[in-house]
Amino acid sequence: MTSGKKQTPARFRRRWARRNFAVLGEILRYTFLFLRRGIVRRVLVTSWPTFISMAYPFALVLLAAILAATAGLVTNYFLSPLAGVAVTAVAFVLLIMLRAPLESRVNAFWIARILCFIAD
Repeated sequence: MTSGKKQTPARFRRRWARRNFAVLGEILRYTFLFLRRGIVRRVLVTSWPTFISMAYPFALVLLAAILAATAGLVTNYFLSPLAGVAVTAVAFVLLIMLRAPLESRVNAFWIARILCFIAD
């Protein structure tokens, strides 16, 4: 008799990205694999809700990069180029670290982990 609690097989746990930047790397990897293989276009033609679910994690990373670059450009304009680079890096890291509060609402990183398994 089991306890009713499902166990994840060890082979999945070893492959599972746990850290924010590991998941970020996985998002970029599966996105470019899907683009190169034509999967994104086929999914868009077949089912647009699935396409939105696939694109959502990458869209969040892209939004974080755009916001960080904007903060860096504004700092570069008002202060100095070195301060602009520093602000860009810090802003991007902080925006990626917002994963935990966002994860409970949108599950984007959970979707990204699942798509990484599909990409393999």
